[in-house]
Amino acid sequence: MKKNFKKYFLIFFSFIIVVLSGLVLFKKYGPKNYPYKISVVIPVYNVEKYLDKCLDSLENQTLKEIEIICVNDGSKDNSLDILKKHAEKDSRVKVIDQKNAGVSAARNKGIRSAKGEYVTFVDSDDFIKEYTYKSCADIIFKENPEIFIYGFRVDEKEEVPQNIDIAKCNYYNNSNFMAAYNNSHPAVWDKIFKREFLLKNKIFFKENVSYAEDYTFTLMALARAKKIMSCSNKFYYYRTDNENSIVNTVKLQKKMESSIKVNKYLLQDFHKLGIYDYDLMFLEEFGKIERYISEEVKDAELKDKYAQELLDVY
Repeated sequence: MKKNFKKYFLIFFSFIIVVLSGLVLFKKYGPKNYPYKISVVIPVYNVEKYLDKCLDSLENQTLKEIEIICVNDGSKDNSLDILKKHAEKDSRVKVIDQKNAGVSAARNKGIRSAKGEYVTFVDSDDFIKEYTYKSCADIIFKENPEIFIYGFRVDEKEEVPQNIDIAKCNYYNNSNFMAAYNNSHPAVWDKIFKREFLLKNKIFFKENVSYAEDYTFTLMALARAKKIMSCSNKFYYYRTDNENSIVNTVKLQKKMESSIKVNKYLLQDFHKLGIYDYDLMFLEEFGKIERYISEEVKDAELKDKYAQELLDVY
């Protein structure tokens, strides 16, 4: 009797261990139950004039399973009050308030806070078509790309087809990623990224870069993606008349400093991945910077500083 009891106990105990191990593996490797399909990250800084239109375009999306993460980056105008107003009427709007740390830090906080299966970005002075994420979701949740790219427009009245013709979509991977980059904008706001892909590869924005931060993030992601898709539908409206945007306010000197940093980061990152095919491209970029330093920078001390930074790259 005791022998049988011991035998059945061991069988039962082994069964429990197998079941628990299976549950652990399923949780780790099985399908994830995400509360949202897409997380939209919006860095916000002094955009009270445009913010309502941006948020309205997101709240009115025909795809309802989205979260709207607004990171207020120390705005000095009424942007935070506008965010709170939208959060009160729509529970999908999440407001994060932080001291001014820059657009890269704001986007990184959004990525880390996101709960969607995919994550995307919208600049707070821009807006998108109301069917954007539904049209994209119809494709990405069937095809499962790590990155999906769509088009943008600067003419608000331009007609934008609602449905994506999958037969006309382009496919890329990490062996021809530069073609995907060249056929799209360097920015992140025309792309949807699989969040787990970003986290697994530790792809975040460089917080010490004040200009062209998208350039680094986009290429670091494209270079690692095994499946990239793109369509030509111009869902995203890119505003060009905001005088306070980073593109219009960053001084030429800052742009040059950022250019050195981002190209240095990318050259090092590509080499880490064993990619050397684009060294000439980076050398040409550094050559342009070097010419600018030589011709435009008058301060001798500053000129020496930049020249040394370039030498450190080589």
